[in-house]
Formats: sequence, C-alpha cells, structure tokens
Amino acid sequence: NQEIDRRTLLQERMLHVLRPMGIRDTRLAMRLNRDLNERTTRHTTLIPGATELLEHVSRSYRLFVLSNGFHEVQSLKMERAGIARFFRGLILSERVGARKPNPVFFDYALHHTRTRHTEVLMIGDSYAADIAGALRSGIDALWYNPAGLPLPGDLSPQFTVRTLDEIREIL
Repeated sequence: NQEIDRRTLLQERMLHVLRPMGIRDTRLAMRLNRDLNERTTRHTTLIPGATELLEHVSRSYRLFVLSNGFHEVQSLKMERAGIARFFRGLILSERVGARKPNPVFFDYALHHTRTRHTEVLMIGDSYAADIAGALRSGIDALWYNPAGLPLPGDLSPQFTVRTLDEIREIL
C-alpha cells in the first residue's frame, strides 16, 4: 500500500535526524516538526526574477505545483511569497498517497489536470524526484540546475538550464 500516514511521516522525518544522536522521543520529533514548518513558511524567499517568470509563463500555460511537501506548508509559502495566484492548484504527495519520483504520483497529476504526457513539461530542481520521476513517467522535463551539476543519472532531460531567463527563452 502506497498510502502515506501523515503523522508517521512527520514524526519519522525528524526521528531520522534524532536517532543517530540516541534520541527517540516522538513528542520532541513532532514539536521540532511544527517549529520547522513555522520557520519554513515565515522565511520564504524567491529567486530573483521568479515572480516575473511566473507572470509571463502563466499567461500561456496552466501551472501546477507538484510537491512532496504538506498542504499547509506549501500553500502558506506560496501565499507569503505572493505567487499562489499564478498556479491552478497544488498536487501533493500526502493527497496522492505516493511521493515523487513514483510514477503513481505523476499519473495522478496527469489525471487530475486532465492532460496527456505529451502536453506537459515538468520543471524542477531535484534531478531524482522531479526530473527522473517525470522522465520515467513519459513526461518531458526541464532541470533547473543553477549550480551546473553534472547529470547524476542515466536519464537526460529535454532541457537543462542554469538561469530563469533560460526557462523564459524555452517557453
């Protein structure tokens, strides 16, 4: 079963960090998780030029956020950054019951957005989750790779860019 137990996931992501230090306190893990979520949403910053790119691209394309994050965190980050208005929706692993790069996640996204593989482009900064996941699902991908890292896997995206201006030129 691919379904994600939300509480277990939240707890385990902190316990994963705490266990090597000999700490197995689940209440502490949940408290740290709440603190992390609060700080993450409070200190959201955008890459310079991101708002302008989204404004430009959203005029011609339907945009969706695909994330392994949680709804309350992702939606609040988008609102506070002032970019929520550019997106038609959020597709989140907690709702899908599978995480990127699982093909189940990408199949759900295609179904939910009523699009075909040939009609979409996955733009992401995580090669493993975003790019390899999309490519294995038959979806074209654009890897935003500002550090210019070497290709870490055997799948090559249709596009690799280092700047937001390059994305704008492609789209």
